[in-house]
Amino acid sequence: MKKAAKAPAEKSARAKFPTAHFKPEALVSETMKKSDAMKAHPSYANTPEAQQVATSMAASAQSLDDIHAKMGLLHSQLISLETAEARAVAQCYRANEKAAAVVTDLSQGSEEEINKWGFEVRVRNTSPPSNAAPTGLHAVYDKTTLALRLRWKGVRGQRGYLLQIGDGTPNGWGQTIHTGEPVYAPVGLTPGQHVSVRVAVMRKQTQSDWSDALNVLVR
Repeated sequence: MKKAAKAPAEKSARAKFPTAHFKPEALVSETMKKSDAMKAHPSYANTPEAQQVATSMAASAQSLDDIHAKMGLLHSQLISLETAEARAVAQCYRANEKAAAVVTDLSQGSEEEINKWGFEVRVRNTSPPSNAAPTGLHAVYDKTTLALRLRWKGVRGQRGYLLQIGDGTPNGWGQTIHTGEPVYAPVGLTPGQHVSVRVAVMRKQTQSDWSDALNVLVR
């Protein structure tokens, strides 16, 4: 027994307003365009529902346009206010720093007087001058030229280094050599020669002590 064939489904079209990717400006423009298109339809004058919808569309688009324009204006004003705030903060910090400098000068370093002016006291601990000699003095030889180089650890804030080369006796130190880097390549030495080396550093206050002597056999 054959089954009765199904009647074909009726197609029904539906109007669509694509708003998924619209930004406010585009949505306003598209809504006004759709409203104007409805008004241009031949049956618009005789269709109260269409008239009401078209009027509502135009009104909502105008409202959105007004709000978006106001938001743009407020955004510009906000940027201006944030800029003005940053400038005011910087000015306030400068005024406070200047006031702190004046109070420090007037108080002549007295913690009690500074507190009387309404400011907090910030104590800066300064470390005493160091007489420590540079460390890490050692001898290395260039792999290509086999030239002797003397190296040591650099000292922060140094104003140059002093180096002496001697024969290993207490009074056998040669002329003081000045160098700006923690490395020195001596000249005039002969292979098989035994020498002693020591270094010192020039700091802001004074010269440091000499390092312990390094005994080197020249290759």
